[in-house]
Amino acid sequence: MALSLPFPFRSNLVLFSVEPFHCPGGRPWLVYFHSPRCRHCYEMYSDFAVAAALLENAVQAGKVNCLTERSLCQQEQIMSYPSIKLYLSAGEDHAFSSVISVPVTDYQGIIDVIRPHLVKYNENLLDGVDKWGLDPPTFHVKRDEL
Repeated sequence: MALSLPFPFRSNLVLFSVEPFHCPGGRPWLVYFHSPRCRHCYEMYSDFAVAAALLENAVQAGKVNCLTERSLCQQEQIMSYPSIKLYLSAGEDHAFSSVISVPVTDYQGIIDVIRPHLVKYNENLLDGVDKWGLDPPTFHVKRDEL
């Protein structure tokens, strides 16, 4: 079984074996479960990819094709597509101790949902994350009145 990562053009993000979902390095995994037959999966993947890029220093990210990895998706109780889950590890050599289902929304919604879980998991985990990704700037545009 393979977990493909959101940015295949990056040399350090290739394929990751998820038998049976272990956490190398102790960093949490943010995983996107999808079906290639699902149009909504294609539409929502860009938001997942942006969230994964913004949280690159805090989490490892990947995606699972549920047509080719049917048994893994059944094991993870994926009932609809797309689905996102956050896997938090018990330790470097242990299987995941906590699995959180994340609503599929825009990238900021995904970040907002997982941020408290990441802080609770390790309060220093978000230190290396670009602050813009967690708290996007508010733009104020001054408009001339007629």
